[in-house]
Amino acid sequence: MGSVIHRVGRNDVKVLSKILRAVGVGDRNLPPQFRDRLADAEVWRDRFGQDFGIADRMLLIFCDAFMFTAEDRFKFRPEDTVSAVYRALYPSRGVPDALEDTFLIRGLEKEFGFTFDEARPEEIKSFEQIMAEIKNAQRGAASNGGPAMPSAGSGVTGGPPLVS
Repeated sequence: MGSVIHRVGRNDVKVLSKILRAVGVGDRNLPPQFRDRLADAEVWRDRFGQDFGIADRMLLIFCDAFMFTAEDRFKFRPEDTVSAVYRALYPSRGVPDALEDTFLIRGLEKEFGFTFDEARPEEIKSFEQIMAEIKNAQRGAASNGGPAMPSAGSGVTGGPPLVS
């Protein structure tokens, strides 16, 4: 199973989401502390400027992995953490073992072309920190003669690990 999950990307997550929705497992509602916020793309645009498109793609991958609607992506803030969202969805569970996190990590790896270290879901950082990881990997690729903005599946590795 690991080798199959290792190749999962955003399109694969979208296909899985469509299958789950077809069998009655539809879009998931955001937890109240996120659902009650106004969607605000300007927060992301102000924080990331010319990298807004990268942030948007990261949020789309996150929403696909957690089966949230794409329209809800800007209700999250750069300082929100994946583990806070997970804990809001599953408040009574012990150690998270969510497949969502595997799909998120693999989707980010495939989309942005580098590898994150394996980790427990509660160690995944904030969206802002994930963006920093992506940018570090892109800078590393550019300094090694690679493209400054690696495309999905470019095979670029580098940057510090996603997890602490």
